[in-house]
Amino acid sequence: MSISTRTKTAAIVAAAICIAGPATASLANGLGSDDPKPVPERAVPGPAGHSLTSERMRTMAGLPARSCGVTAKDRTVASRISGRVHSDNLNGINAEQLACARRIVSATKSKGLNGRAAQIALMTAQAETSLRNLKGGDRDSYGLFQQRPSQGWGTVAQVMNPDYATKKFLSVMQQFHPNGSWKRGDMGAIAQSVQRSAYPAEYGKEQGAAGVILDALWPGSGGSSGNPYTAVEVCGKGYTVIDSQAIGKAGRAYLLYNKGNGRNCVTTLKATSLGKKSAVSTFLEVKGARRTTDSGSYSYYAGPISKAAAGKCVKWGGSVGAQRYASPFEHCG
Repeated sequence: MSISTRTKTAAIVAAAICIAGPATASLANGLGSDDPKPVPERAVPGPAGHSLTSERMRTMAGLPARSCGVTAKDRTVASRISGRVHSDNLNGINAEQLACARRIVSATKSKGLNGRAAQIALMTAQAETSLRNLKGGDRDSYGLFQQRPSQGWGTVAQVMNPDYATKKFLSVMQQFHPNGSWKRGDMGAIAQSVQRSAYPAEYGKEQGAAGVILDALWPGSGGSSGNPYTAVEVCGKGYTVIDSQAIGKAGRAYLLYNKGNGRNCVTTLKATSLGKKSAVSTFLEVKGARRTTDSGSYSYYAGPISKAAAGKCVKWGGSVGAQRYASPFEHCG
């Protein structure tokens, strides 16, 4: 491709999307000579690296990183979930990686977005840096998302700030997917649309691990299933998740409580056949009263069912297809 063609291509991209350029050198590998201040390439992985056993990921593992601010709770949570965190770029998770994940989730919450947005952001940072806030990268890439200052993502100081970097990623996502359209569709493809990587399939490979991390940091957020709804959204304002249980890989049952009115609420969120009607149910039984069940063919969730339960034990649960969960009487406070 000639230099003049590259220049033309860059102009078309900028005019079409009117936002920051590609976060990393994935697209910029073909446009790099047009950068106003080109940065020498380094022997590190591209925008979506391979497994930690690859030569490229070993090179990345040697890059210096800025701490995301580890807390004692980060160490506890990382130790608890590390054995369940496995993907192409994560073989377990340590306290520093968990701290960076926590910063991503916190920034998503403060931006007013839901768990699905947080999971997409986590998947992206996992693919780009294995949740390390890198002080460098390919060409002039920096930070958790390997965002490039020369491509309009912010200053080096800004993209090295996990809060800024996450919100910038999410803002670009919302521009590419307006009117909440990012709440639907393949999460890996949505991440790719923001990063514009030369390795488009890598983001989706991080979904499962990101779900485990998200469940630990933001219980009941609903993002780990890919479902556009959350348990709190289904039950309403004032409710918080006090328990949840996976129903195989098909979905998750949630138990919520509202301190303001002393009521419990239950819902079952699907994780498969999303947007398509299929069998799903949820139930709530307050000790001493009859069980109430909502079952049918639903696209995203069953419920909500809400009952007064202050100071009383409850049974709760649900089903998705042939898989089901039912609790004993519990949560008696």
